Parts: sequence; C-alpha cells; structure tokens
Amino acid sequence: MKNKIRKELSPRKNYLFALIQFDIAGPLFRSIRGNRYFLLIVNNWSNEKWFIPLKHKSDAPAELAKWKMVVELRTNLKVRATRSDNALELIQAIEDWESGVQHQTTTIASSHQNGKIERNIQTAEANIRAMLTESKMPIKF
Repeated sequence: MKNKIRKELSPRKNYLFALIQFDIAGPLFRSIRGNRYFLLIVNNWSNEKWFIPLKHKSDAPAELAKWKMVVELRTNLKVRATRSDNALELIQAIEDWESGVQHQTTTIASSHQNGKIERNIQTAEANIRAMLTESKMPIKF
C-alpha cells in the first residue's frame, strides 16, 4: 500500500550532482551471479540512474564510494549532497567521504520523503518481474 499523504515536491536542483538520492532494494531471489540486492542511485537534476547489483547489503558502502570516485573523475564535478533513508551503513559511508558532502536523511517510515528513489525502485522491480515473466525463464535469472 502506498501512503496517501499530501506532499510537496522538493525543488529540482540546478546542476549535476547537486543532490543524489540512493537506496538499497532487496532481498530478492538470488541471481546466477549470487546477487540478492541492488543499489539504485538517482541524480536529482538529470534523473540519470545507476543500478548496482549487490551480493550482500553490506557491500553497498564500498560500491557507493567506488561509484562516487568514478563519476567525479569522469565529470570533474563533485557530489554536493546526498539523500537516503536512515540506513546506518550508508550514513557511515557518506560520513567517511572527505569531500564535505552534505547528507540528508528522511524520517523513519516516511518513504514519500525520498519519493523519487522509491518510485524508481518500484519501477525497476516491476520491470525485472515483467522481463522474467515474458521470457518464461526460471526465477534465478
């Protein structure tokens, strides 16, 4: 069920990496490569998405740090702010970054506050289920 709470959207940011939003989804059925989770990262300005499969939820901080290093080197821009739910392992990973990134957390049990990422996770999961159903392949794929 979705919360039917009246909500105002936060304003869209003005430039690339002004705000990134991320969350971990899972556990899902184990894939052939052993992945049960995925980390989804969305850039607030461009709506560009990064989908990172994870074997364990605890792999997320290292993958997030690796992602940050790659995109900052590729674009010569710094990540300015992040938003996630209150996942302690992700909060700790952001605090370990030395670049002064501002981290925003949402209130517990208020997924609508991080709505952009939550809707993208719902869409990704629905697409995964649709592709599996259409292909008639076993769930492990």
